[in-house]
Amino acid sequence: MHGEPRCGRSPVEAPACPTRQQLTDHLKRLHAPRAKSAQVGSHLLKRLHALQAKHDIIGNVRGSGLMLGLEFVKDRHTKEPAKAEVAEVFERMKDNGVLMGKGGLHGNAFRIKPPMCFTLADADFLVDVMDDAIQAL
Repeated sequence: MHGEPRCGRSPVEAPACPTRQQLTDHLKRLHAPRAKSAQVGSHLLKRLHALQAKHDIIGNVRGSGLMLGLEFVKDRHTKEPAKAEVAEVFERMKDNGVLMGKGGLHGNAFRIKPPMCFTLADADFLVDVMDDAIQAL
């Protein structure tokens, strides 16, 4: 009897022990935000790759989940940083309600790190605003 769990052995202990269904429900609630973040991040990454195919200024799209990055270049072959263009896209996006993080060694990258409450609609809005800002260059 050593090392056995004592939960539920007596009528006094039983009410304090969670049922299998309660444990399963608790685990589902714990993992739901991660699953949603993975789904939204995957959708956002697909949309950003489509945006990269549309605009030559986007040299690289990388990341996973809700931690993504875009690198802007003047030429995809020489990979010359497009720092001024990033600043302009940044300001246009800010004017349209989307705040982005800038970074990279040359200041030519966008960091996308939204909160876990970020939705598919939010992801679509971000990409649409970025598309409009890049087209305006």
